[in-house]
Amino acid sequence: MIRKSLDYLETHLWEAEHRSFWGSQYSDADYYATPPAERVKRPPPWVERVQYAHVSGQAIIALIRAAKALEEPRYLQWAAIALAGLDENLGHPDGGYYHFRPEGGEAQLAGYLPAQVWPAAAWWMYYANSGDEQAARHGARLLEHVATYYSEELGGFAERLDPALEPWTESHTHGILAWLLTGPARSSGVPDDVLPPTRRAQWMKEALGQLQLISGGDPDDMALGMMAARRWRAADGVP
Repeated sequence: MIRKSLDYLETHLWEAEHRSFWGSQYSDADYYATPPAERVKRPPPWVERVQYAHVSGQAIIALIRAAKALEEPRYLQWAAIALAGLDENLGHPDGGYYHFRPEGGEAQLAGYLPAQVWPAAAWWMYYANSGDEQAARHGARLLEHVATYYSEELGGFAERLDPALEPWTESHTHGILAWLLTGPARSSGVPDDVLPPTRRAQWMKEALGQLQLISGGDPDDMALGMMAARRWRAADGVP
């Protein structure tokens, strides 16, 4: 099943020429309900040919985890190519990432927190599995960038950095931040000079304080946040 999922990712959502993942493929119920013999005569469901930083980070993390679980180095090599493409296509001069880039267009929407957190997780996870010091430097740079989103007034991290918008927080993004801090960027893998214990503790406090089950929220992100909360509290001896 894992290999089939990765084959699908490579066949339908990976663009080798641009070293990027497309956003999604339309869920066409009529297409998939058609018998296989007839389905080949129909055009496949439409693919959203837009690269997103957070979706790319998720796909890269999946590749790295698969490389370890299946003991197949080619997935780790693919992850390295995708990380390079992420930098090339969505890298921002401020050290972070733009949110998205449509095929044939320019990268757009700077200052979006998920576009920093998911790639940070991908870079740190790649470092943990490859030992590539350049990946650690990328991860450190992104953690510094994430710090600019912190707002004492909000008691958490702003979802957008845009002076034209009133700042706000999103619970699901804080869930992913908590997972990042206890997973890919855990203390055993990130040096204290990159993420000092006091800052880590503050970020976790704010991230966990923002966790709320909200109708319409992303259940996967919230599940990762809740898992991170249990891991953090267990490490501190809190029931």
